[in-house]
Amino acid sequence: MSKFASELQESQLKLNSQEDNSTVLGAIDTATLEMRIEVTNPDHSEPSIMLYVENQADAAMRLVSEMMILCGEVIATFGSHNNIPLPYRGQPQSNIDSSAFAHLPEGPVRSSAIVRIMHAAEMDFRNPIRHGVMGLPVYVQFISPIRRYMDLAAHYQASSSNFKRLLLLRFLQLR
Repeated sequence: MSKFASELQESQLKLNSQEDNSTVLGAIDTATLEMRIEVTNPDHSEPSIMLYVENQADAAMRLVSEMMILCGEVIATFGSHNNIPLPYRGQPQSNIDSSAFAHLPEGPVRSSAIVRIMHAAEMDFRNPIRHGVMGLPVYVQFISPIRRYMDLAAHYQASSSNFKRLLLLRFLQLR
């Protein structure tokens, strides 16, 4: 096995144990199937419309999702340790008994039913908030500054000279 393949396998094992750990911390798996619509040749008199289903539980989708969540957790952790105002996003623990949904088929039906009874998300710019649904002590949505204004605000904070200085100091301390 190549070094890359063994590192990839090790990363997968760590990710699996992290998923198990996040469930212990209260995380709720809400991976669902999402409908996508793709239109090609929209200016044509008969455009081609394609409907397809994207499985959010697919290994590649899960990996991308986990990396986005990790980025948000890292930014939030760094910001909270250094008293940097960020759009901290949290969600109170819902204490959902998943056995109450055992009568529903596993998959999108059950996930949708669970999501419907969760508490609403909260945001605070001064104090980090626990994100109970993801099982994280702190979280900031950070990876979509083009789509979400709050992500853009977080990027502005992260690009401030104070943030860069603190990040550089931490990096130098690690060396």
